[in-house]
Amino acid sequence: MRNIDFFTLETERLFLKKMSLEHSDGLYCLLSDLNIVKYTEDVLVSDLAQIKTIIDINQHLYKQFGFGKWIVINKQTNQFVGLCGFKYYQSLNKIALSYAFLKDQWHKGFATEASKAALNYAFNDLKINSIIAWSTPDNLASLKVLEKLGFSFVQEEKWGEVNWNYYEININSFKN
Repeated sequence: MRNIDFFTLETERLFLKKMSLEHSDGLYCLLSDLNIVKYTEDVLVSDLAQIKTIIDINQHLYKQFGFGKWIVINKQTNQFVGLCGFKYYQSLNKIALSYAFLKDQWHKGFATEASKAALNYAFNDLKINSIIAWSTPDNLASLKVLEKLGFSFVQEEKWGEVNWNYYEININSFKN
């Protein structure tokens, strides 16, 4: 993994790029699919105006914290495949890893590969000490990703009607 610039990361198969309006269609396909969004903390979108708001929020995060969610691009096809990055939870004063991929891109290892690059950036470049993550107990693929990355289970939490498993990783337990 190498940093190309402040907001672009590169892995063997992927580019993680700062969100911009050029990614609106890919973001809409991802975030308007209930079968994907139900596994994330993202909001189900119904129009492109909501996508512009999401892009604006992430561009603000890039400026304020040096992180946000990146668009994930397959280097071989130059196609949008998903999102990966971080969200700051002010009420917890914690930074959470977040990822979501188009359904036809599931089970290709992209979530692990992109997340590893994002965590490497957070720990080594931003000097963040710990990162949290959530997954629903039935999302076995996501649980496997978190395990591969070295996250440790902390506890189960219930938000509304949904049970979430809460995980954490620190700089010392990250498997780079």
